[in-house]
Amino acid sequence: MAHPGNRRRRRDATWRRRIPLPVGMAAAAAVTLSLLSPLTAHAEEIAQEAFTGASLGAGQWYSSADGAGDTSGWACLTAAEARKGPLGQCPDGKVDEPGRGALRLTSNKPDQSGFLLSEKAFPSAEGMRFKVDFASYDSEVAADGISLFLLDGAAKRPKKPGQMGGGLGYTGIEGGYLGVGLDEYGNFSNAGEGGRKPNSVTVRGASRIEGDGRPNPVVTGRQLKQPLAVPTAKKRADAKRTAYVDLLPTGMLSVAIDFHDGRGPVKVIDPVDLSGKIEGQPKVPETLRVGIAAGTGMRASTHDVWNASIETVEANVTSSLKPDGPLTPGADVGWTMTTANDKVAARTKGEVKVEHTFPKGVLPGEATGDGWTCRTKRQQVGCTYDAGGAKAIEPGRRFPPVTFTTKVEADAAGQGAVKSSVQAQGGHRAPAVEIPLTFAKGPKEVQEPQATKAPRLVADIRPATAYEDGSWAETLLKGGKGYVNAVLGNHDDVPVKGPISFVYDFPVGITPLRAGGSTENFWKDECTVAGQRVTCTTKRDVPANLTLGEVPIEVEVAKDAPDELAGTYTLTKGPDNRDVQRSKSAFKLKDLPPPPLSATLTPKDGWEGSTTEALKPGSNAMDVTVNNNTDALVNDRVSFWLKPREGARIKTVGGQAYWGSVCRIADSGWVICARQDDGIPARGSYKPMTVEVMVDEGVDEVVFDYYAYTGGNPDDSSDQPFSTVAVPVKR
Repeated sequence: MAHPGNRRRRRDATWRRRIPLPVGMAAAAAVTLSLLSPLTAHAEEIAQEAFTGASLGAGQWYSSADGAGDTSGWACLTAAEARKGPLGQCPDGKVDEPGRGALRLTSNKPDQSGFLLSEKAFPSAEGMRFKVDFASYDSEVAADGISLFLLDGAAKRPKKPGQMGGGLGYTGIEGGYLGVGLDEYGNFSNAGEGGRKPNSVTVRGASRIEGDGRPNPVVTGRQLKQPLAVPTAKKRADAKRTAYVDLLPTGMLSVAIDFHDGRGPVKVIDPVDLSGKIEGQPKVPETLRVGIAAGTGMRASTHDVWNASIETVEANVTSSLKPDGPLTPGADVGWTMTTANDKVAARTKGEVKVEHTFPKGVLPGEATGDGWTCRTKRQQVGCTYDAGGAKAIEPGRRFPPVTFTTKVEADAAGQGAVKSSVQAQGGHRAPAVEIPLTFAKGPKEVQEPQATKAPRLVADIRPATAYEDGSWAETLLKGGKGYVNAVLGNHDDVPVKGPISFVYDFPVGITPLRAGGSTENFWKDECTVAGQRVTCTTKRDVPANLTLGEVPIEVEVAKDAPDELAGTYTLTKGPDNRDVQRSKSAFKLKDLPPPPLSATLTPKDGWEGSTTEALKPGSNAMDVTVNNNTDALVNDRVSFWLKPREGARIKTVGGQAYWGSVCRIADSGWVICARQDDGIPARGSYKPMTVEVMVDEGVDEVVFDYYAYTGGNPDDSSDQPFSTVAVPVKR
């Protein structure tokens, strides 16, 4: 008889959440931050390809395939309808109308790859910006990713991509200088330790130096909060992203991505000096060839790219303003204008013009700065600097500062805005940027008496359940344990005097087990649990606009609890224990999901015998089967630990060669196994291992503890969830 395991423990965790506090109060007196206005420079176009049509220009791009079995031939045009093959019609036929297509590197089928190289090598003396729209979508699990790379233009053009799968078509490619991995699954970002890093942007170096045991060592990388891929999207437009790779002749690199969420391009790789970061990284080649690749393994996404362009890198100039003090009506205030060229930009080539137009009520005076020619007209300060030739401003360097004084008129009040713009020779004027200003109250203004505000305490109470995969769910799970976090704070600009008391009455069906804060907050060792009630008290005063830290409360939820329950809380303050606030908070509950992996233990009548219902005293054979309870293939390393409690021990493990070579019995009595080479199908199982169990006389039941998990450290299960199985013993 098979005995499935029961889940017994989740990883402890607390929900780190703070109550949002009012903004604007501290900013009323003065402007204290630099105010930036960026230049959008004109760049010279080197090459451009939309990939949206039914064909490509002859002799511009290269891909290849060696027969039907060569998966590297998947780079195709979704709008093509003529010949099939690389850069022609896709194997699935025409997908889009001409003008609306894309370059498809892979479909959402396993074990595919596609790559594209420019036939022409481009000069690098003016730097290079490589821009392309991309989308990864229509899959169960995002994998593996897309690489954007640069090759030494003097090297022979490769006929094949680099390593696919985790290599994303770049690692090991002939002539590789630089590869940027848009790494969905996380293997391109693995620098030889710590395992894969999903949803990362990672830079790898040249192919001719060795770093972490593979070619193209990791230079730098970052895991992102915004997703690179949208697996649930069915259309590329719903998963659109835009990548920008900027490289200077000096080896300075930066990467930005526009997630098309209204924020514009976001810097994901800060400026990094390739030549100074990795020993042996060559200088930027005089010419460069561009490439794009993508691949899938057992997990697969559709990978499309379109609207690729290559431009020179131009100067990127910003100008900032900073006042010496508050903008007080009737008073003068000094200003400093700081102008600089970005780290990842070309040196300036000529005249730079900066204009700052102040709002009505602020009158700028004469402006001066070394090398600058400035004029003041009404509300506007305009300055020009000859930044060409010997006076060119190098990347990462500042122009000389400009200083001036403004007169704030006596009737200025409320808020205004400075309109700022920058223009460089050979470029176009960037759209004006409005910078808000706030005027302070005049020194002679009579302040009206202000009524004292009543302090306002608030509480934010919600579940914080941690799953084994590290994700969070704002629900509690029936039949399991979890956490409820209460975050309390003073939500006003008036201090609150202690003592402060928080009382929470949980509804029937949710039982509090323990409560208490951490060492850095107000509630350490100041909470008690009595029945359904949690009481926390602190004698401390709470300053204005400060939270008191969260109170993590461990709870146990009944299996038969309804889908929604509500509790009540009371906040009191002061020695008279005056009520401050009473309210309810609702909890959503759902059924406890099965663990991703579980084990089934089946006693046998001898090593080759049939199954039985129970163990017996003495030596027993028992099959142990590891099960996949999900709807997806498990293809990562699987670790499995098994140990009986008192009254039994495991003497040997084996039975089938499948497990025998990857299992050992530790001195602690644990059977420890780890497999990597074979996956567990969705809703399927590994072939069983067979263990010999020695059961003591007088034992009625043997309880087994086990760990079953993917990834992680196979030699350390301390941070993993465990389960138990009880197997009866018949005498």
